[in-house]
Amino acid sequence: MNKAILGAAVFLFAQTSFAADTSASGVSATNPAAGKKQTVAEAFKEVDTNGDGGLSEEELAKAEKGKFAVIKANFKQMDANKDGKVTLEEASKWIAAQRYKFGK
Repeated sequence: MNKAILGAAVFLFAQTSFAADTSASGVSATNPAAGKKQTVAEAFKEVDTNGDGGLSEEELAKAEKGKFAVIKANFKQMDANKDGKVTLEEASKWIAAQRYKFGK
């Protein structure tokens, strides 16, 4: 995963009401409510209840309040292939493009 996509994934995860940090095991975050650390991919997988590798609008609606708010707000734009779900790669690429576009 290139640095822009990794940075976007950290940004995406930070928008989920988790506190992002980095560790020797990779990008992770602490969920204060659950008192546990999880990687961005683990949190994404947790919300992906049917295990198809993407988050549907229904799965996002059932997610913990505030979790993946950026995806919820920009779902249609992030769903690059218009298959009705947003993968972590689609979300990360969209966020990286937005950050590049706005110089952040």
